[in-house]
Amino acid sequence: ELITPPNDKLEDSYRWLSAIHEVVLRSLPEEEYIFPLSMPAGLPDEAQINVAQLDNPEDVAYREHLVAVYGKTKQMVSGIHYNFQLSPSFIHAILPLQTTYPTQVELQNAIYMKLATNFLRYQWVLVYLLSASSTVEAQYFKGKSPLAANQYVRSLRSSPYGYVNEPHIKVNHDSLSQYVESLEQLVANGSLIAEKEYYSNVRLRGAKRVRELLEKGVQYAEFRLFDLNPFAPYGIELDDAKFVHLFLLLMLWLDEDNGQAGVELGKEKLYRVALEHPLSHTAFQTEGEQLLTQLLEMLEKLNAS
Repeated sequence: ELITPPNDKLEDSYRWLSAIHEVVLRSLPEEEYIFPLSMPAGLPDEAQINVAQLDNPEDVAYREHLVAVYGKTKQMVSGIHYNFQLSPSFIHAILPLQTTYPTQVELQNAIYMKLATNFLRYQWVLVYLLSASSTVEAQYFKGKSPLAANQYVRSLRSSPYGYVNEPHIKVNHDSLSQYVESLEQLVANGSLIAEKEYYSNVRLRGAKRVRELLEKGVQYAEFRLFDLNPFAPYGIELDDAKFVHLFLLLMLWLDEDNGQAGVELGKEKLYRVALEHPLSHTAFQTEGEQLLTQLLEMLEKLNAS
């Protein structure tokens, strides 16, 4: 994992990302490389793939659980995780401008929930524009491949064949309290071994346990949707990162607040778009164009470029 520190500007994050890549490339043995694709290739037999050896035995046990549930090839899938935080001073400034949420923590949690649910509703647009995992070797599926011969898709990583939870794993996004309770219930009944086994394309961050978010407040959101761009030296282009930033602002700007029904619809659309042929028009072109038009209108109102 190549992890950048928090920065106020994307340009600074990108400089960190480039510096970390350079250090890694210089440090690797001559016969090792950074693989540029999200979907693995040239994998050996599973018996030859080692589980991560970490200092904490509990972390190793967790990885071994994942091997038992998902297999090793699924864990070779990689991608970009994009962290996004709203300035606490911004939340503080808008607190007196509304009356729905009496405290800064409640307002903060509501804003991040809106960001998360609207993102999950419209995430298919980003997959349509930025996806880059159109195929994978047959051995990835450990049996019969669900893809036809010479079939290409937009994003295998974002499809049901990526590193995803079983279909019955559902967390309620109608409110943060329902989100917390439903996720805790999945762990309590053994559907998940830990909260972190919930592989949503958005994770709300700021505490070790999700219940603590109710009191501490969500500190930032982690978006886990993005395929590695094999043509970008550092896995993502700066212009694409800037576009994602504007897309996240749009999710807050939209005059809608999706709950669980919107999240479910968004997942259906995501899976359909992910498995479309990468050179085809998407089935949801009209909705996508309307959304991008709203993004342009938002930028005009904000006097942004």
